[in-house]
Amino acid sequence: IFDCVNRLLMKTVVTGWTDEEKEDLIILIGQHGTNYKLISRQLGRSTDDVRQCYKSLNRPAAKGKFTEQENEQLCTTIIQYCKENNLLKDGEIPLESISWSEISKRMNNERMPDIYYTKWLTLRHQVVVDKLDNTYSLTSYTNIDLKDKVDEIFGEADNLIT
Repeated sequence: IFDCVNRLLMKTVVTGWTDEEKEDLIILIGQHGTNYKLISRQLGRSTDDVRQCYKSLNRPAAKGKFTEQENEQLCTTIIQYCKENNLLKDGEIPLESISWSEISKRMNNERMPDIYYTKWLTLRHQVVVDKLDNTYSLTSYTNIDLKDKVDEIFGEADNLIT
């Protein structure tokens, strides 16, 4: 009852969630955890709307540490996604342009999109982009050499950015 009255008093949006709003929610959950009150203010939704939407996105997922194979797959998936969507500009992989729901889908929905976002915050430092000659490489991550994967995805470095 409280949440219903709160919605009426706050006059918050009581419509369905767009894909863009869900992406924003995932990013904010990645940044602020489950501080639904703070996130609800930023999204212009009630705290209950935010909580319910996040729970609806929640599905059985892998838990615990990422395996070395998952780290490799995540890096490869994000690089491939960025290449397909022409997001590699000025030597940067822009976090705000990545659809974390799409990354999760490509990773077979084994973890929540916000978990991939959070993991990428640590892994992204393993992706090295040389702005001077437009070459891309990955440094090793826990004894995995991902450079071969980058070369496989991107082909020759001279053809990366036109």
